[in-house]
Formats: sequence, C-alpha cells, structure tokens
Amino acid sequence: RTDLSKQWYQRRVAITAGTFCPLRLDESVNIQIKEKQGDKVARIQHGDMAVYDDLFFSGCPKFLSPVVSENPTSPFGSSGPRGLQLQVFKAEVEQQRLIPTLRSFLKLYTSIPISKLAKFLDMHENEVRCCLMAFKHKKEKSTDCDSALIPLL
Repeated sequence: RTDLSKQWYQRRVAITAGTFCPLRLDESVNIQIKEKQGDKVARIQHGDMAVYDDLFFSGCPKFLSPVVSENPTSPFGSSGPRGLQLQVFKAEVEQQRLIPTLRSFLKLYTSIPISKLAKFLDMHENEVRCCLMAFKHKKEKSTDCDSALIPLL
C-alpha cells in the first residue's frame, strides 16, 4: 500500500474504534477525518449501521477460511469468512450501541434508579439492566482509552 492509503486505512480504523471507546486524536488527524470522512462520522453518530459495512471492509484484514466449501448453504454465506466476521462485528456494534447514551446519563446523575433510566431510554427495566451489565463488562475489559493520545501517521 502507498503511504496515503495506509493513512486512510488507519483513519478508518480510528473512526471505527472511536465509536466504541472515545479517543483523543491529534488535532491534525481530527481535521483530516472531519474533512474527508465527516459524513460517515455523522451517520455513525445517528446510528446508521450501513456505515460500518464500508468501514469494516475497508479497514479489516482479509480473512481466510480453514475449509474450502462449495456448498451455497455454507455458514460463511455468499461473501465467505469475511462476511461472517462482518456479522460478528455488527452484532458487537449492536450490543454496544447504547453505551454512549448510558455513559452520558451516568455522568449526569450520581445515582439514578433503573426504572427512571428505563423511562429516559424508553426501554424495559430488564433491557436496561442487561445494557448496564454489558457496559460494566466492556468497561472492565477495556484499557483506559481516555488517557492515551493516539498518534497516527
């Protein structure tokens, strides 16, 4: 790859990673992302799942299947192992979709009953409880993304 395509590859990965864990990027990188990929960032913030297809396929490595299958009903589907990885990735995105909203409510309130949070999110209490547990799990497993400045070439 050329240096320019490597830079855009890295920026697409940074956009995708920024949706899961807010990143502090270098100001010049932020400006370039907003100029060239601002529409995708805005669509992600509005919950458009189709953007993830493009970002995933342009930013992910090529996946190889350990088995060769000529069966059209293969678990890999018509797009092979890459399509299967996209399905797994989109399931993870869907699971984490509400985490930024939950994070903002938890920063706003020092204590809030689940019933009140459920009313704000227009969800059932059990669904909110599951989202909170997923948030807790992801928070424990992640490193401290807020403290690191990510340099990109």
